[in-house]
Amino acid sequence: MTQLSTLKNIGKETQFKLESIGISSSEELREIGSREAYIKLKEVYPQMCIVHLYALEGAVKGIAFNALEEENKNQLKQFCKSLDAGIPCRHVAEKLLEEAFECNVGPWADHSRNVALCAEKIARECNMDGDKAYVLGLLHDIGRKFGVKHLGHVYDGYKYMLELGYTQVARICLTHSFGIKELRSYIGNFDISRDKQKELESTLKRIEYDDYDRLIQLCDAMGAAEGIVDICARMQDVKERYGSYPKDKWDKNLELKEYFENLTKKDLYSIVGK
Repeated sequence: MTQLSTLKNIGKETQFKLESIGISSSEELREIGSREAYIKLKEVYPQMCIVHLYALEGAVKGIAFNALEEENKNQLKQFCKSLDAGIPCRHVAEKLLEEAFECNVGPWADHSRNVALCAEKIARECNMDGDKAYVLGLLHDIGRKFGVKHLGHVYDGYKYMLELGYTQVARICLTHSFGIKELRSYIGNFDISRDKQKELESTLKRIEYDDYDRLIQLCDAMGAAEGIVDICARMQDVKERYGSYPKDKWDKNLELKEYFENLTKKDLYSIVGK
């Protein structure tokens, strides 16, 4: 293993900080990458800024930080902006999903990708931020990283995204399962403690849904692992797998479909390419 000090841009202070978060060699830094290292550093050292990210990127590439190409620097600026905004950029979101899938292999990852694509297409037709909708859709089920769970995946995803500073994603991890804004409407097992249920319940009550909440709820009901499907067929599939599907939740999903068709003035299936 090669010492961090052999890399360009890595002085004693940066070396100390990297070692404090578990990165102690040049090989480890290159493996994790500059962006992931920056996220971990910023969790512990919130004063970290774009210049530190430039230094890490240069270290990984083997060049001085002021020799980075303008396009590369602009990408890093966008990445930092997304962190401050409480939502990761597409690149980081995709990496987070890949890492989660490695921890818990299953069709949920393809479902998440299809929800993301569906959300992006509809968002652009509504003059919403398509990139934001894509990222929120991609990470709405990120709690599945921590195992096969029911309500537990909602709680795990919510807490995980909060820990990373992605507050907007954390919100979606919670709200995507609750078109009906009541915990009792969840379809599946309540496999978390009563205290955790109360935490989710109180947080849910404080949230005023916006169109991104509604959009991911809708796309979650349209996106299957195999692609975009008829919303009623998907709800029927869930009903068969879980034994029931509450009528008020069924009606809410159809209401959401009508809501976005009114916004776009188009049939949603024509937008998403079903």
